[in-house]
Amino acid sequence: MDMMKRMARRCFLIYAALCLLAVAVFYVVASGSDAMGFSLIFFYILLPGAALALSAVMGARGLPARCWAVTAIGFGAMMMLTDWLTYKLSNMLAFGVWRWPDIEALMFGFIASLIGSAVGMGVRELRK
Repeated sequence: MDMMKRMARRCFLIYAALCLLAVAVFYVVASGSDAMGFSLIFFYILLPGAALALSAVMGARGLPARCWAVTAIGFGAMMMLTDWLTYKLSNMLAFGVWRWPDIEALMFGFIASLIGSAVGMGVRELRK
């Protein structure tokens, strides 16, 4: 189980690094006209795909089913915070209005992670 904790920690660190990369790209590289491309690449392809792939790896390596919800909530929360630290924060700074993080952003990461965990569990069962 100790190896599983290390692997889960590594996967969360990889995903957190991707989220920080998204925030850095948003503020350093992207301009106002790049908003749609940034959103498509990071929020609809890269971050959900990474949550799916990392959860599939954890599921294939033996992540217990009782941990699926915890990992899914973790990936979803990181995706929600990434959305909040990019679009919502720039909107708050521009207009001086407080915006709460959107629960919908949590659901993208949550669902992608659950699907990835199920795929990984299926792959593990097929290998037996």
